Amino acid sequence: MDRRRTTAAHVRGRASARRASARRASVAAAAIMAAVVTAPLLAACTVNAAGAPTPTATTREPCTAAVETLVDAVRTTVAGYEVPLTAAASPGPTPVPSQVTGGGSPDDQRALQDAVAAARTTRQQHGCASFDRDLTRGLDTITPQGAVADAVWRRLSATLLGTVEQSTGDTVIAAGTDLRDAVAHAAAGSVIALPAGVLTLTATLVLLDAVTLRGAGRDATVIHSEAPNVGVLVAGSAAVRLTDLSLAMTGSQAASGIVAGTGTTLALTRTRISGAKADQAGDGGAGVYLSGARTATAGADTTFEATDAVFATNQWAGVAVAGSHRVSIQASRFERNGKAGLLFLDAAGGSVVSSTFTSDGIGIAVSDTAAPTLKSNTVTGGSVGVQTDSHAAPVIDGLRVSAADKASLIIGGDSRGWIGGVSCSHSPYGMIISARAAPTLGSNTCPLQRGGS
Repeated sequence: MDRRRTTAAHVRGRASARRASARRASVAAAAIMAAVVTAPLLAACTVNAAGAPTPTATTREPCTAAVETLVDAVRTTVAGYEVPLTAAASPGPTPVPSQVTGGGSPDDQRALQDAVAAARTTRQQHGCASFDRDLTRGLDTITPQGAVADAVWRRLSATLLGTVEQSTGDTVIAAGTDLRDAVAHAAAGSVIALPAGVLTLTATLVLLDAVTLRGAGRDATVIHSEAPNVGVLVAGSAAVRLTDLSLAMTGSQAASGIVAGTGTTLALTRTRISGAKADQAGDGGAGVYLSGARTATAGADTTFEATDAVFATNQWAGVAVAGSHRVSIQASRFERNGKAGLLFLDAAGGSVVSSTFTSDGIGIAVSDTAAPTLKSNTVTGGSVGVQTDSHAAPVIDGLRVSAADKASLIIGGDSRGWIGGVSCSHSPYGMIISARAAPTLGSNTCPLQRGGS
């Protein structure tokens, strides 16, 4: 029994180590989203003024000054989002809010709006024939530091220069296109169609607006991300979708595949996320990490959907759900993920239906006050089929566990919830329930054993 108690304590310890990161990430995501709010204010700047006077040498000075003021305002805004992404924030690298300064502040937002308004007025009064050329040159002098600042700079530059697509239809990109540029120039709500073949990301792809990345098929379009820390960071509040593609983390440094903060909505369909790596301290390594502030209960709205998705060979977890995120996972596969196939922390919830877990460390782990519904799932191999801890209260309705190395189910801590329709085979122990745990048991064909505290 000592080995089994150690397993439960390990899950509790890992959960505690993750909570601070979830809280930090949720605050940072809110600051990043301020860039999305700012962008629409810039669009009118590039509209040519009808009847504007013919530019002369005497008008160049106010035009030049207007460009310089606008570029300085953009530079300040971008500098405010110079947020380092590091693997120090367990379990997946996420921005630290104390380092988000400047660009997200009301004063800098007003300064940017004022610069836009002043530039618009100057163009109307003086014509400013070289305005766009000078603005392009000025924006090109900005050197953003970090993936988030780079995404903000690209988006603001495209909006100012009027190069953001006006249609929300499909944007077909060619092989070799920089995905960061494609996203920056796409209208909110667009579908970016990726070609078949291998696309390489050397830096984090930051998604600030609603967008769909659609490939030619899960095995046809493969994104190789060499980015350290985070492959794709979902930082906006609008819906982001990935469909018919794979994201493979191929870099040598610690990284999580996709990290999404509080208030985000992410959907994966016929998608594979694999190869996320953890460092020696155990940081990083989540295929998908849904971060957020810990709250008393899970939210009512679904924030993450996975349909016919695959999460494989991620060193920490296939999917880790924190904060009050609510998931809907259907007909998906979790394979050979290091510590857990699927992990629920904090007050996370939602449903997991008709999915399979094969040779993960723990198939499904549920901790803190998380209360997901697990229906008609199958776990094969690994250390433990399903493990709960702390005050978790899952509903387990129909579960088949076979060939687990230690036990089919470990219901630890002060866990509650409901367990029914569970069958176990070819494991040393069936269902172990700790002395303090008190789940409601339905009809199960799984040997039951009471464990220690």
